Amino acid sequence: MNEILELKEKVAVLRNNLGEWREAYDKEKAWLDERIADLTKLWETKNAELIESFRESAQANGEAEHELREALVAHYEKTGNKTFDKQLSVRVNTKLIYPTGKALDWCKANAPFLIKEELDVKNFEQVAKAQNFDFVEVEEKVSAVISKEL
Repeated sequence: MNEILELKEKVAVLRNNLGEWREAYDKEKAWLDERIADLTKLWETKNAELIESFRESAQANGEAEHELREALVAHYEKTGNKTFDKQLSVRVNTKLIYPTGKALDWCKANAPFLIKEELDVKNFEQVAKAQNFDFVEVEEKVSAVISKEL
């Protein structure tokens, strides 16, 4: 009991010290953030033309890549060739689409090993708490809570 009270006081003192250090840190960090913002504005003003050229170039590149991708897909659809050259090709992904009910019916009749049973854990645990099954063990995990207002 006495040990806990001593530790509580220690934590309270250290939290107070941390708060004071955080204030000093935040003040200095705010100064740095202001300098960074000033430098960023200065750099953006000085390099406005460069920035605009970069943005235009990036946009033009994106549009050209989009056109190239569309042309490659059209080429594949026309010829069936996935590879255009060493650097250009298409990838064809496949996905099976089927009604789950029909798939389950087929598996039951032809391949029951493909059907797996799963426990609905959330609902089972609700029932188990109410029923007190002899095969269910309750494990408690204790954790300490320290108020932020300490």
